[in-house]
Amino acid sequence: MPRLRSVCRAKLSRPNNDTLERARAAWNRRAADHIAKLEADIAELRAGSIKFAAANAALGARITELEAENARLVAAIIGQMAKTARLKDCYSETFQTKNRSQLPRRLENSRRAREALARQVGGR
Repeated sequence: MPRLRSVCRAKLSRPNNDTLERARAAWNRRAADHIAKLEADIAELRAGSIKFAAANAALGARITELEAENARLVAAIIGQMAKTARLKDCYSETFQTKNRSQLPRRLENSRRAREALARQVGGR
């Protein structure tokens, strides 16, 4: 009887090849599922990274456009300030001279300059 008990114990402690193969197959399936999920996550992250890079490039282009528009507006403002200074000098000269007949012509020139600037800034 003791011999039979040790043989049974030995069979229980050592699984047969079929059991080992099933365990390995189950482990490999779980590992393959996990690897597939990780690969899908990596692909999703790459796609998100590409979308982010595209959005970043679009924003960079828009910033460049806005900087150019800003530079154009600053130049227009500086030009307007120069014209205003010239008009101020023109008016002060006109009112200081005894001959006031130049005033209508100078006012007409300044009106044309204002209209040209308005067309340039407003019409783009």
